[in-house]
Amino acid sequence: MNYYNYDINLTDVPDEISLSFAIAGCSLNCNDCFWKDLQNVQPTPLSFDTYCELVDRYHSYISCVLFYGGEWNPDELIQMLCYAKNLGLKTCLYTGLMDIDLEIKQYLDYLKVGPYNAKRGNLSTKTTNQRMLNLINNEDITSKFWNLQ
Repeated sequence: MNYYNYDINLTDVPDEISLSFAIAGCSLNCNDCFWKDLQNVQPTPLSFDTYCELVDRYHSYISCVLFYGGEWNPDELIQMLCYAKNLGLKTCLYTGLMDIDLEIKQYLDYLKVGPYNAKRGNLSTKTTNQRMLNLINNEDITSKFWNLQ
């Protein structure tokens, strides 16, 4: 798995502080994608050791690990999700797909689905086609983003 960058953010998973990895190599080519860098960037390999080092470094400051888009190997992603969950962290995946395989979903607490559509807006727009799901309680929490404008 390759990544573009990582960051800590407070807004992309409601009520969580997330260590976020922007996964490179997205092949969905969504019209109007606001993060084209994930499609055509010179990626950096995200080895399991590097991932663990970063999660361990920030563990006491975060409550969630988030993966944005890109192309992931399911086995590698599951290994990384399990590592975070074993540390008591929540997990999240942002994808332009409308759903993902249960094989991955079972290790997630949150899932953002849907391609970006400029006419419909992003998660902070009430007309968005995208959805943020809390998989713990099977709830659509997209509306939590609407107060962030």
